[in-house]
Amino acid sequence: SRRHYVKRMPGDTYHQQHRGGKGVRGMATREEDVVEHFLITDTHDNLLFFTNLGKVYSLRCYDIPNDTSRTTRGLPLVNLINLGQQERVQTIVAVGPHDTHGNLVFGTRKGEVKRMPLAHLSNIRSNGLIAMNLKAGDELVSAGWGTDDEQVLLVSAQGQAIRFPVGILPVRSRTAGSVKGLRLKPGDTVIG
Repeated sequence: SRRHYVKRMPGDTYHQQHRGGKGVRGMATREEDVVEHFLITDTHDNLLFFTNLGKVYSLRCYDIPNDTSRTTRGLPLVNLINLGQQERVQTIVAVGPHDTHGNLVFGTRKGEVKRMPLAHLSNIRSNGLIAMNLKAGDELVSAGWGTDDEQVLLVSAQGQAIRFPVGILPVRSRTAGSVKGLRLKPGDTVIG
């Protein structure tokens, strides 16, 4: 959730409703909190938590305690990974135990993008790993897993957008910088 609560539930908790209905509550939240990420994964998958500061944390899915009730809030994420004071989780990517191919694509608030092989994040320490060096005043907006033939779409707050294939981005190492993905107007920022 937005306030960094996390929970794991079995997939058979939810089922198809017949004849309409109002739906089923998936997670209880406080008034200011909303669910931001919903993933369907296997318990042996690794969850990669990418923060606004360009760091990545890893957690096995089965390390999140199994929750049997749909209405509980979950566990605070800081009890499971060592988030810093100013860090917020921006994106969660689920990676299977045998998924070593493919690339991660990062996008920042100032329109910078980077493509990095997933294999470069094989040994993530408990205090995290810097996945992208950010310039002063910039922060990571999103990260995603994609192959060379998939498309990247950057969208700004003032309605600018650009779409391009993942394959045209140069492959960078973990410590290398990024390239310009979208030239922004003054005062504009990338939102997704």
